[in-house]
Amino acid sequence: ASMSFNNIAHQGDSLNAYLQRSDEAQTNYSISYTTFLGNLKITPSYSKRNYALGGAYKNANFIGTSENLGIDLKYPLWITTYNSFYLTSSYYHKKLSNSRLNIMTIDKSSDTISFSIEGVYNGISNDSFSYSANVSYGNVKDGGTTILGMSSKTDGDGFGKFAKLNVNLNNAYFFNDTFTHLFSLNYQQVVNGATLDSSETISLGDPYGVRAYNNGDGEGDNAVVASFGLRMATPLKDFYITPFYDIGYSWYENDSKLYRASETNYMDAYGLQLLYNKTGNFYVKLDLARALKKYKLDDDYSSKAYVSFGKYF
Repeated sequence: ASMSFNNIAHQGDSLNAYLQRSDEAQTNYSISYTTFLGNLKITPSYSKRNYALGGAYKNANFIGTSENLGIDLKYPLWITTYNSFYLTSSYYHKKLSNSRLNIMTIDKSSDTISFSIEGVYNGISNDSFSYSANVSYGNVKDGGTTILGMSSKTDGDGFGKFAKLNVNLNNAYFFNDTFTHLFSLNYQQVVNGATLDSSETISLGDPYGVRAYNNGDGEGDNAVVASFGLRMATPLKDFYITPFYDIGYSWYENDSKLYRASETNYMDAYGLQLLYNKTGNFYVKLDLARALKKYKLDDDYSSKAYVSFGKYF
């Protein structure tokens, strides 16, 4: 669920809140405020989320928690009728904790700065294309391991400096008033050969990835995930139906570590999205997805349902 309060101070600002809850004991929430200083867009934010752990940590039933405080800056180099181009940068401090019941807790923290470009190109008839490319530099620090109340520090895998690249592409082609083809591509790649901490890896299974799989399934340092959809307007105004196909591939940059699997992960799924979007007022979205491939030891093909709701004020 998401909520937006617009133009609070009558200067184009906005307050945004988001909450996600799943039956996998995962709760993610965030709050952010956007304001402007001239053409500079400034967005401080706070969020807390659960993230999935891979390898031996996942098998031992560890749960990861990330508490994030940061700020994003965004400045337009140009905005025209057909295209726009922005420079952005951000800084985030994260407080991380991997825990197993009340027996063992691994505490960490990280500081990350990133620089990116993003833009929109509408120069082709009936087509809208958006893109972003982001390079992140960070340092994950050991906060200590606590076992039954006794704490110590260790030099485990994932601690230290890292860098990674993220690329996001989105395209919508409007055949006519009824049919629109949708395409998205997300790519993550380690830049300096580092071993990423679990908070910085990427998983294919996700409400915004290959939607039929559990969050954390198909984890890796590097991944490419694509989605194809055909959105259809219905006779009911503002109601859309979108059959979709998701596909993803992930791998580790360094697979020699004990807790990392040497094999790669490939997943794909199909599904249907139902969307009612009252522009400028609210939206309700239902995603139904079913896997085309069994994941590792799964007895059956995984299926998922996601419900989203948003309200604008």
